[in-house]
Amino acid sequence: NDVVFDAYRNELLAAEERGAGAAVSVFAYRVAMLVSGGLALMLADWWFGWQGLFRVMALIFTLIAIAVLWVPVVASSPAKTSAWVEWRGFLVMLAVGGFVYGLGAQFVPQASQAFSPRANQFLKLGFDSVLMLAAFAAALWAARSVRFPSLMEPWDAFFAQPRAVALLALVVFYKLGDAFAGALSTAFLLRGLGFSAAEVGAVNKALGLAATIVGALLGGWYLARRQLAQSLWPALWWFGIAQALSNLAYWTLAVSEKSYGLMASAIAIENLCGGMGTAAFVALLMTLTDRRFSAAQFALLSALAAVGRVYVGPSAGLLAEQFGWPSFFASTLLAAMPGLALLYLLRQRIETLAARAACHNEVQQQT
Repeated sequence: NDVVFDAYRNELLAAEERGAGAAVSVFAYRVAMLVSGGLALMLADWWFGWQGLFRVMALIFTLIAIAVLWVPVVASSPAKTSAWVEWRGFLVMLAVGGFVYGLGAQFVPQASQAFSPRANQFLKLGFDSVLMLAAFAAALWAARSVRFPSLMEPWDAFFAQPRAVALLALVVFYKLGDAFAGALSTAFLLRGLGFSAAEVGAVNKALGLAATIVGALLGGWYLARRQLAQSLWPALWWFGIAQALSNLAYWTLAVSEKSYGLMASAIAIENLCGGMGTAAFVALLMTLTDRRFSAAQFALLSALAAVGRVYVGPSAGLLAEQFGWPSFFASTLLAAMPGLALLYLLRQRIETLAARAACHNEVQQQT
C-alpha cells in the first residue's frame, strides 16, 4: 500500500506542490497512527469491545476503498513485458538472494564464537550487514541475468544520472542522527529516568503527535513559499541541522534531575524538528524519482531510507550501555554529520534536479 500510494502521489503532484504534499502525507499518516493506535484501544475498552472495534475498522477501510474510485486518474503507459516475465524475474531474484543470505547465515555464529560477548554483538551486526549486501548483490545479478525489467530499468535509469551513489548515501544518512536518538528515547525515559509507561505514552501520543504534525505543516509551508528549486535544499539543510540539535534536548534530560516539564519539552522539540525534516525529506525522495518509474524507484529509496532506522537499534543500545545516556545522546550529533556533509556537497545537484522537475511540469501543463 505504501509503495502504491507513494507512486501515485509522486505522479499526481506538480513540483511546486510536493512540499505541501509531503506535509499533508506526514499529517495524514500520523493521524492514522493515532486512530489505529491509542484511539482504537480506547474505543475497544469503553464502547465497542474487540469484535466491535474490528468491525468499525473494517467499515473505515471499506469507505476508503470506495472513496478511491473518485480520486484523480493518472495516465500510465501499458506494460512492455508479459506478467510471466515479471513473475519469473521476481521469483528467481528472491530465490537467489534468499539462498545467499541463508548460506552465509550458517557461518555467522561460528565466526563470532572466538570473541567476547560484547564484541560478538558488534561483529554480528557487521556480519549481518555484509551478508545483506551480498544477498542484495546476488539478487540484482539474478534479476539482470533473467531480464527482470520492472526492477532493472528503474535501477539503471537512476544510476545513469550524475552522482547517483552519493544521492543514495544521502538518503541513507540524512535522518540517521534522528533515528539514533529515536531508537532509545522511550527506553531512556522509562528505564533511564524512571517515568511510568502511562506518563511517557500520554506525552508521546498527545504532545509528540501534535508536535510532529505542526512540524510537518511548517515544513510544507516553507517548501511551498517559493519554487521547489529554491526552497528544497535550504529546507533540507536547516531542518537537518534542527533535527541534529534537537537531540540535545534528550542530552539535557540525561544530565538533569527528573522533570516532567523537561520530558515534555524534549519530546515536543524532537518531534517538531523531526516533522519538519520528514516533510523536506519526502519532498527530496519525490524529486529524485523518475516519473516513468515512480513506484519502483520510490520503493528503492524508501527501503534505503529505512536501513538506518533498522540497523541503529542494536548499535544504539550497545553505545548507551557502554558509555551512558549523556554520551550516547551527544554522539547522535556525530551520527547526523555524514548526512549534512553529503547534503552540503550535493547542493548543486539537488537544485538541478528540483529545477528539472519544475520544468518538466511546465512542459506537461503546456501540452
